[in-house]
Parts: sequence; structure tokens; C-alpha cells
Amino acid sequence: MNRLRQSDSGFSLVAVLVVGIIMMMVTAGIAFRVVSDLDQARYDRGWQRSLHVSDAGIDHVLYQLVDDATFTQGPLPPGPFADNAAEKAWVLNQANAAPAAELTTVTEGQWWIMKPTTAEAQIWSVGFVPSRNDPRYVRVLRVAYDFAPFEPGGAFVTDGDVEIAGNGVVDGSLGNVHANGDVNVIGGSATISGTLTATGTITPASVLTSGTVVGDKANSGAGFPRVDIPLPNFQDYFNASEYILCPDGFVWAGPAYVDGPEPKASPGDVPCTTGSQLGDASGISYRGWDFQGIDASAGAEWRVTGNTVFRGSYYIHGGSATISGNPSEDASVYNGWRVTIYAAPSVGFETCPSVVGGDIEISGNPDMEPWNTDGILLIGGRDVELRGNPSQGQAQINGFIYAYEQASIQGNPAITGAVVTSDGKNNAASPRCHTAGSPVSINEISGSAVIVYDDELAVPLGDNIRITHWNEL
Repeated sequence: MNRLRQSDSGFSLVAVLVVGIIMMMVTAGIAFRVVSDLDQARYDRGWQRSLHVSDAGIDHVLYQLVDDATFTQGPLPPGPFADNAAEKAWVLNQANAAPAAELTTVTEGQWWIMKPTTAEAQIWSVGFVPSRNDPRYVRVLRVAYDFAPFEPGGAFVTDGDVEIAGNGVVDGSLGNVHANGDVNVIGGSATISGTLTATGTITPASVLTSGTVVGDKANSGAGFPRVDIPLPNFQDYFNASEYILCPDGFVWAGPAYVDGPEPKASPGDVPCTTGSQLGDASGISYRGWDFQGIDASAGAEWRVTGNTVFRGSYYIHGGSATISGNPSEDASVYNGWRVTIYAAPSVGFETCPSVVGGDIEISGNPDMEPWNTDGILLIGGRDVELRGNPSQGQAQINGFIYAYEQASIQGNPAITGAVVTSDGKNNAASPRCHTAGSPVSINEISGSAVIVYDDELAVPLGDNIRITHWNEL
């Protein structure tokens, strides 16, 4: 019996040892897996951080380009690369050799960006985590972009408040009204065939539930998202202009001038400094325009008061335009006025409410449509006011109309196109601004004004950047 018990005891000891070894192996395996998973998680986290850092560099460049389309940094690429690996190696060499001042440090790491001066709109960004001096994780991105046109989604779109009064009519397949502020419908019997929306409030609320004020009530209402309205780029408009109306009363040949052998300005030039003087409009009309002198608020005042005008694109530098009468081109050539007018203020938007110039005021009975092919009729660097009876019973003001501050459509004008305003939104102290002394204080549609918008316009309003290609090298 003792021999039997000793034999059982030995067997039990062996079994315990085997089980112990197995448990140790299992525990070691689990510990190894946990450590491996932790290392992988740490690597994945660092790898993702480097992507976020690199992407932040791309966003930084896009932001810079919105503010300044000429922004550049870094060298020109040597030419077509054999493949992505060769391109990545070259970009990394540039990033590692770049001066420290070109690196941007954030909490997650550092980025270096390259935006060369080339016709191709491309950006390269390198993200280092935790830093270029300790590059545990590195990601290289290449992005292509372009400046997308602005497409207004309605006949009257504003970044501020809107008043609708009288018997105004907004019609067409895109006969919509939107305000990033409030909408106030006051009296009269205005009608909107499409939607009436506001980011703020709509007063009275009954216009959305009864009557015929709004055609598409189901998709109308308050509390709608803001519509992004880009700021205009007057340098681009200068580049597209044939005639520059200057503060001294002289008219210069713009970059798009084609009517004669005179030297013209180059794109990107400072207005009224290069090219050639075509004429003096002080005391005598030039192509229908008369220079009236300098006003403290309106800046250089230019007027069209007669009936004889000439087609073209006109850039008013540091001034305003007033158009009245019945302007028309030679009836044997065209019964109307094919024109594009840009009124640029003498100072930048950031000075609001001290902006001087940039107004366009139209009355009388003009028959107008855009001269430039982009569909722009009027760009006001401050206010646009359409009043009187330009329609003579028919829609005769056609095209895209923009005001940086406010627009007033009153009286009996008939417009085919879209009216858009920014309501002075770039003021640092306030999201909206009205310059005292300017002709319009609030966005409004009143009287018996008619706006019909059927087309889907796509116009170059500011620097609306879109990414067309995103690739990791």
C-alpha cells in the first residue's frame, strides 16, 4: 500500500508541474500579445498623428491662399518624377534641409509645407511626429486644388438681414430668398415662388403657414444653416477689365484691353500705374462716362447720364458709379448695353465701417447684360442700389449682382439673375457692417421690384478653393 501511495504522489507532482508550465506559457503568450498590441496601438496612434499633422499643413496653405492667392513657400520641383517613391524622396530632402523658420510646431508634432510658384496648383506637406529632429513617424501628402466658382442657390442671398416689402416678386426655378441673418416681411403683398429661409428668424411667422407669400412652404423656415459667401477678389476683376477709371479722371487701358494698339496694364499690376492713358473724362465724356470729382464717402465719382454708351468691362478704382437715363449702344449694333462694372473701394474691407467708394447706383431705364462671359454684371465693393423703372415693363437688367455691404432693390426694376451680398461681414469687431453715409443701410426688396432667377450661375466671386486631388506619397 505504501508503494502505491508513493507512486500516486509522484504522478501528481508531474501533473502539477506540467499544468504549471502550460499556464506559464499561456500567461507569457498573453503578456507578449498584450505588449505587442500596446506597441501596435502606440504605433498606430503615432502614425495617425503624423497624418493629422501633415493634413493640418495642407489646411494652413489653403487658408493662406484664401487670404492671398499669390502665397508661396519652398522650391520648384525639378520636373516629372519617375514615380511616387522618387517624388517622396525629393520632398523629404527639401523638408529636412529647410530652415527651421519654415517649420510649424503644434501639439502633435511639426509640419513643413511646399507651395511653389507654378501654373499647377499643388501643395506638398510633410508631417513629423514628434518633430523633425526626432522623426519617429513621417507622412508626405500632395494635394491639387483649384478656385471654384460661386453658385448662388437663390435669387436673393445675403449674409445679413433682409426686409421684403411692397409688391416685390421673386420668381423662377431658383426663385429662393435666403438670409444668414433675419427676414422681416413688412406689409404689401410680396410673393416668392420658391423657398424663404433664414439662419435667424422670419417675421411674421405666418408667411410660412398661410397666404401666397411663399410658394414652397415645406422647405422654408428659420434656423437654416448659413450659406458661405466668399469675399470678392478685386485683383482678379482688375485683371479682367478693359478700362480702368482712375481717381484723377483719367481712363487707362486695363489688362483685358483689346480695342487699340496702346500698351495695356499687366495682370497683377497696381491700378492706374501701368499701361497707357486712353483719355481724360474730366469735363468730357469718355465712352459715356463722366468724371465728377472726389466725394468724401463715394470716392471718385463716375456717372453715366446720357443715352450713348459703349460695351466693355470697366473697373472703377477707389470710386463709385451712378447710372441714369436710357443708356444704350448703337442701335444698329446692339439695342442695349453689354457691360460689366466693378466698383472697387479705395481701402480694404477690413476698414469697415470706414470704407470709401465701391457703390453702384442705377436708375432710369437701362437695358443691361454682362459683357464678360462669366455672367457678372455688377460688383460693388460697398453698396448696390437699383431703383426707378429700369424695366419699362420687361426684364432688362440681366446677370449676377453683388454688394460687399448691402443691396437695395426698390421701385420697379426687373432683374433676371441673382443678387448676393456679404453685409460687410469681414469687419473684425462685428460680423456685419454698414458704412455710415453709404447709399444703402439694409438689404431690401421693395416696391414692385421683380427678380427672376432660372439659371445656375457660376461666377468668380472671391477665392472659393476646392481640393481636386489628395494623395499620400
